[in-house]
Amino acid sequence: IGFWFPSLNLGFIGQFQLPEPVDIFVAESASVLHALRYGIAAGYRRIVLYTDSMNSVDLFSSHSPPFSLAKLFRTVVLLLAEHREVDLRVLHVPGEQNYIADALSRNREEVVRTYHPTITINYFEPP
Repeated sequence: IGFWFPSLNLGFIGQFQLPEPVDIFVAESASVLHALRYGIAAGYRRIVLYTDSMNSVDLFSSHSPPFSLAKLFRTVVLLLAEHREVDLRVLHVPGEQNYIADALSRNREEVVRTYHPTITINYFEPP
């Protein structure tokens, strides 16, 4: 999984394997969770996350996770309860406009650097 902060020119690539078979909905939602964690750790109070996954947008707006995402969604809820000052919004961005996050999620650093040669890329493992 991967995510980035365009205003900071900062990208992240997850250094772990998702269980096989990979459920893209789980992967996209995990990316939202990790971006949220970073935003909170950086001290942001208003966090807007963009994803090309309408399923993830629906999940975070409906608050009604499918069974496969119940644990992940519970983690997000507990994190937001612990940080009540944080306002989270998850919005949709068309896939063709999400090429940097897509390249990061595929560990394609060379593609990212084609568009943003000075981007700082960090690798992370889930807590």
